[in-house]
Amino acid sequence: MSSIIREADSGYVYQLVDLANEARQKDCHLQALLNTREIAVSSLNWSVSPAIPHEGYVPTDKDREVAFFVESALKGADGDGERSRSFPDLLNHLAGGIYFGYAVSEVNYELSAGYIVPSGFTPISPRRFRFSWADGELLWWDQFGTPVDGVNLMERYPDKFVQHQPRVTGDVGAREGLVRVLTWAALFRNWAQSDWMKLAEL
Repeated sequence: MSSIIREADSGYVYQLVDLANEARQKDCHLQALLNTREIAVSSLNWSVSPAIPHEGYVPTDKDREVAFFVESALKGADGDGERSRSFPDLLNHLAGGIYFGYAVSEVNYELSAGYIVPSGFTPISPRRFRFSWADGELLWWDQFGTPVDGVNLMERYPDKFVQHQPRVTGDVGAREGLVRVLTWAALFRNWAQSDWMKLAEL
């Protein structure tokens, strides 16, 4: 666990993500807490309000029309039911960012009535990312076939990805999220006291 965390601190978080997913699957209390939050966020009622560029601005009919169009487009983005998911599923995935410290989804588009609108959202596994040594940016990366440094999806493909990096601990990106503390807690609950005593004898 310590070596995995040290590697994650250097920016390569894929092993920590795997360990965290394993902890979530083995620890019913951890799974229940994270799942409750994700479902609570994704099931909230929401709406799109007209943009207000400055204080005192009164939205026009055109502003309200644009807001209604955007809201309708997001509610209509149902995905294909397999890889591409609906907008509530996007919110569910992004809510998981509090665990890993980040969450990213790809926006899929389609042409509808002459407008390019979202058709669905494809969640990207957190293990497919790393953090840059130089500036701490979140980069799409895979140990097989990706450029060594990784790709900044938000810069390279604007408006194609949704990225959420919540401030949880206030640390650098590679050390953000609840993943470290919750994985340690799950590990401690998973091991019986006798296991700890045996380990102490080594």
